Amino acid sequence: MLPDEELRNAVALIFRRKAKDLLTEKEFVFSASMDLRWFNYTDAMKLLEMALSRNLLRREGKAVLPTFDHRGLELPATFRPSPELLRGAPGAGGGGAKETVFMRLVDAISKASKKDRSSVISRINKKRELLRVDAEVLALLVAREDGLDIAPFLDEAERTVRERIAQRVDNGKEERDGKEEE
Repeated sequence: MLPDEELRNAVALIFRRKAKDLLTEKEFVFSASMDLRWFNYTDAMKLLEMALSRNLLRREGKAVLPTFDHRGLELPATFRPSPELLRGAPGAGGGGAKETVFMRLVDAISKASKKDRSSVISRINKKRELLRVDAEVLALLVAREDGLDIAPFLDEAERTVRERIAQRVDNGKEERDGKEEE
């Protein structure tokens, strides 16, 4: 099975098991780690970031939704993603997809604070409950609070957030255009 196909199947199964078209990021991560027991929490976060970076998921506020028809996808009855799936994930150290600025920030904060990734991500998620901004912005905020120099991350974080906003605008336009055709 190709890695992109395997990733798409994993995303589809998470949404099917929850019987929803929209999940909070926390629901997605907990489903992959606790409900399905595919990954530990940190690796489930990598799965989420990987699906977002490959445009299989898009963010809507604190929620994520698939960019494909997850209900129409045929899945093997015994589907379970392989451990190799995350080798190309952001922060996985593999030679695959480029590591996201979010995961690089998490790693920098983790190293500076001497706390593991899941603790850092938990800190970022707590801020997310208070502030409705992108994860990259929150990671920059946490990094700054810890005294890190965030200058090396600013351009890429801004580019990532701008691309996400443009995607949301484009998706909203497509949705409106589709409704007008009906």
